[in-house]
Amino acid sequence: MILKWIYANIILISVLANSVACAATGLQERNERLKTHLNKELATDFQGEVLLRQHGRPLYQSSRATSGEAYATKGNLYVIGSMSKTVFAAFYLAQHEAQLNQPLDQNSLPAILRRPAPLTPLMLLSHTSGINRNGNGLHDKKQGDRAAFVYSNANYQLLATLLFPASSGVEPTVRSSIPEDTKPRLQSALNTFFSRQQLDIQAQTGELSQIMAREPRLRAGFQEQLTENGPQLTVTELTIAEPELASGFLIASVDGMADFQDRLFGGKTLLPSALNAMVTPWAEREHRWGSLGYGLGLQIAQQPLEYSHSGYVPGYMSLMLYYPESGLQLVMLDNVSRDLTDMERAFARMDRLRQLVREYANSL
Repeated sequence: MILKWIYANIILISVLANSVACAATGLQERNERLKTHLNKELATDFQGEVLLRQHGRPLYQSSRATSGEAYATKGNLYVIGSMSKTVFAAFYLAQHEAQLNQPLDQNSLPAILRRPAPLTPLMLLSHTSGINRNGNGLHDKKQGDRAAFVYSNANYQLLATLLFPASSGVEPTVRSSIPEDTKPRLQSALNTFFSRQQLDIQAQTGELSQIMAREPRLRAGFQEQLTENGPQLTVTELTIAEPELASGFLIASVDGMADFQDRLFGGKTLLPSALNAMVTPWAEREHRWGSLGYGLGLQIAQQPLEYSHSGYVPGYMSLMLYYPESGLQLVMLDNVSRDLTDMERAFARMDRLRQLVREYANSL
């Protein structure tokens, strides 16, 4: 009887071990297929960096040389475009969560942007403020009884300006416990936040060439123009103003943004209530990927659950994806902005990378 029991358990253990081995083999095969597809996707006309991680462990990393470089280097910095919104939203919530739904003083706003109804930081961070895309007036689109989602850089620049007003004697409309005479500027406050979080992200202002002289890891950006003779690249010239740090002009490495996502969604950056506010879909965004929820500086898709944002500014394109159910994430930073005369082509690589990673996340 005992021998039968021992024999049965040996068979069971053997079956379980075989199942585990098969699962591991299957996962390894899927990993290799994904790497092959990623290499193929990045083989042509790409000169940035891509990082794929799961629970902090690198699964894939690629760095491609820029025109004129003898070899590719890792750890470079790039302007991250509208992924800055996600970072700024986390920065704001880490310090001002209690004021998220408090009405702002609209008397300090330009008259053209004043609303008859209350305006809150949540509305600005979720693009439901009623401010139009160009930031030069209000729109009348509705989603139920509130302003519909209209994407505008002005939402983030306005909140940054209200939080850190220029030295003009204007009282700030976002309350702070920091005395005004010792209160840092936005750039300094952001860099302090990044330092405390141990993130390879920076807030820099001024001309891009001057920033590159101070920070040699920052790659020059290139703007693409489609011509009869093929794509032509020209070096980007930018001047970054302080309010633009909130909407699109922070700089970071792929590791810096991957660490940011791991810390944020791992609950190390925000209180649970603040993180919940960030990942709650406050509005619906019609996107080329379909209908997406929009939280606070964050796009939200389902099946599998996905948090994302992308970025496009002259000279740079970016993408961040995070799948909380599996801890899988991807960061892409590129120092070429594709010609927008062909929108489908301009964002094709970004869209294909997302499709590949979503399919892999669904298989985990």
